[in-house]
Amino acid sequence: MVHHENCYGCGACAAACPTDAITLHIGKQGTYSPVVETEKCFGCENCTRVCPYTHTKSSSTAWTAPEYYSVYAAPEVCMKSASGGAFRKMAAFVLRHGGAVFGASYSIASHEVRHCEADMDSLDAICGSKYVQSFVPAAIYRRVKVYLNNGRTVLFSGTPCQIAGLQNFLGKPYDTLLTADIICHGISSVLIWKKFLAEHTIPENIVAVNFRCKKHQQSAMEGYRLEIQYKDGQTEELIPEKCAYYKAYFSGNSICETCTRCRFAYGNRVADVTLGDYIPIELAEQKTLNIKGNSLVILNTQKGRTFFQQDLQSGTSMVTRRVSEKNAVSGNYSLYKPAPEPAGAKTFQKDVMHMPLENAIRKNINSKYDILLFSSFYSEKPEHVFRTLALYALLCEIGCKVALTELPMDLHKEKVQYHYRKEPIAKMVYAHCSVLPPIQNHKACLQLSHATKLFVLADEPIWTYSHDDDWYLFHDADADTPRIAIGLQIAERLQACEDEQREDFYDDLYQFDKIFLSEKKGKEELEEVLETEIGYLTELLFLQPSSYYHSFWQQEQELLTKLTVSYIMEKELQTDFSENMKKWSVSQTVVTDSLFVAALCMADAKPFFVTATASESLVCLLRQYHLENRILTDTIIPDISIEDISAAAEQIQKERYIWKDVLRKTVMEYLK
Repeated sequence: MVHHENCYGCGACAAACPTDAITLHIGKQGTYSPVVETEKCFGCENCTRVCPYTHTKSSSTAWTAPEYYSVYAAPEVCMKSASGGAFRKMAAFVLRHGGAVFGASYSIASHEVRHCEADMDSLDAICGSKYVQSFVPAAIYRRVKVYLNNGRTVLFSGTPCQIAGLQNFLGKPYDTLLTADIICHGISSVLIWKKFLAEHTIPENIVAVNFRCKKHQQSAMEGYRLEIQYKDGQTEELIPEKCAYYKAYFSGNSICETCTRCRFAYGNRVADVTLGDYIPIELAEQKTLNIKGNSLVILNTQKGRTFFQQDLQSGTSMVTRRVSEKNAVSGNYSLYKPAPEPAGAKTFQKDVMHMPLENAIRKNINSKYDILLFSSFYSEKPEHVFRTLALYALLCEIGCKVALTELPMDLHKEKVQYHYRKEPIAKMVYAHCSVLPPIQNHKACLQLSHATKLFVLADEPIWTYSHDDDWYLFHDADADTPRIAIGLQIAERLQACEDEQREDFYDDLYQFDKIFLSEKKGKEELEEVLETEIGYLTELLFLQPSSYYHSFWQQEQELLTKLTVSYIMEKELQTDFSENMKKWSVSQTVVTDSLFVAALCMADAKPFFVTATASESLVCLLRQYHLENRILTDTIIPDISIEDISAAAEQIQKERYIWKDVLRKTVMEYLK
């Protein structure tokens, strides 16, 4: 069994256990986790085989071409639904045709959320959002399998990890199974929900709870009012700003830590259909919305498309429009990134166990990150991504609370994939770092200013974006927040600027309280411009030992057999990063045109050669460490001693030590 801190609480392991040795219980943190009766276990390993953490199973769909739809049903259906009623209409269609439907239902008796089978009379119970972790009993997984083996159609809805748990439990695809996952923002503790109810009211007097009440909703962009109905007929409606539970949930403080490392919050969905709120960023598109809610329906598989078309043609009253990927994705960052971990989350989780919920919120909800790190971690260049990871890890080692943020999607007008369909290399950032949602407007910039003590810019050329952009990086943020730039290739940018752009360029540079340069040739030019101390910093890639980078790909699969010589080119690296890095780690000698691979070889003292087609930046790096003889002039690999590489590795280690210390002192000085 995996450690509990990595458990999603999906319950697939309990369903797969042939001796019922596993049961799920609410742990100390208030989330479901497995408990094993070891005397019943005989080591079949079914539990680890079906675990969605240890075995992430992707959908078989060609997910690179999903279809996006905005959907809303009749007003009475929307009022009972979290969004536009798409799931309810899908479920009703399946039930009318003799199928079975499974979803999450709120229990008034226990004030917990459990998965159950619903019929037409109980369909309303599994519609609508429940912002509490759902428990899936082992009997539900097993009943689904029985229905499918008997040829019955099944619609199963849940979080992506629950869908993955079901797929792993079933062990094979079924044509009659339709899965629908939600755009999940992370699960919240059952104990915190019960604590809120106990402190706010008398739970025994409650007869109904609605997490998305729409009675007074005046705009499609509103929502999230909590409604509680009591036995005496009284009704209470709480807006997020006045509701302690929603403060904890929507600030991210009560969200399970495992969700901040979610392996399913990516464009490649595990379900046939993905459901959520349609939140377009274009003003013209917002004017087309239904006031009482709009569902986003993403069709990920051909099975999902076929079902959706049948549903549309069955006479159901839904208003359906196909929408752009940009409008579908931009406002739903949980489609492509896990829930971020707020600065005060860990202390909140401890405090809430022994103090009132309101007090724990008041103490932690406005906690600041020490550092907010801006970086181009969506870049296709491995060195850019690993600079981010190395710098993030270094700042964490210093003892800082660090978060990353990214530029808003619409700064990349035609490149939605930078934020949504990320390559595996960029997903490493999400797996190892806390990443905040992208900046979308002036208000978000100011909120970030109030959430951090120090801005750090890592190799992101902010001056490449037009001043016409409303959310030009830093410009809308609080000027009192200190700013440090690290690793900026300023001299190169100066040369690329046209004359009329230089003044704006200099204005951007003046924003920073300190700048670390990664190239010495820019010093003379900048001394005339900046009244600030300028230090030299070698490639940020060298801020961590090589073992740090090895860990990212050695965790995935067993290593290849030992290789004498391997060729790792930049294009191959971008298309299959993990496989090429495994190849690099078992090679005695490497031939490459990649700056990243060459730099890694230098830091690791691994013999390598660089092709004659290498970039100018790579050639400059080789010259800096006296490795020009490593550039191939023909196809024959020369017989050269590795003493030069060992000397380079030793020099890199010395520079790393010096500049880590310089960076540490500078950061801590600004954080005093």
